[in-house]
Amino acid sequence: MNNTYTTSAYFWGKSTATVPVEILAPLLFLAVAYFACNLNNETYVFFWALLISELIYFCSASYALVISTLISDLNVATALTPLTIIPLMLVAGFFNNLT
Repeated sequence: MNNTYTTSAYFWGKSTATVPVEILAPLLFLAVAYFACNLNNETYVFFWALLISELIYFCSASYALVISTLISDLNVATALTPLTIIPLMLVAGFFNNLT
């Protein structure tokens, strides 16, 4: 690296440049999946689902940014990511029995 930019300048520049894509990706996914599955056809329900999917997308992107900041080796990061996600899934109730 030639130290052209500071870390904060890179972070804010990259974050600003990727905001349109980060907003558009969940919107396209939800627009296709929501209406293809014939979910509730009321407008406010769609926008609530859109807000929730956007927030989940931003949380997962920030989680990936934290992992990539803490661990520089790709193989180690790939191996450790499931080890950190599975306890979060257990606490969040992902494996709860619905019956």
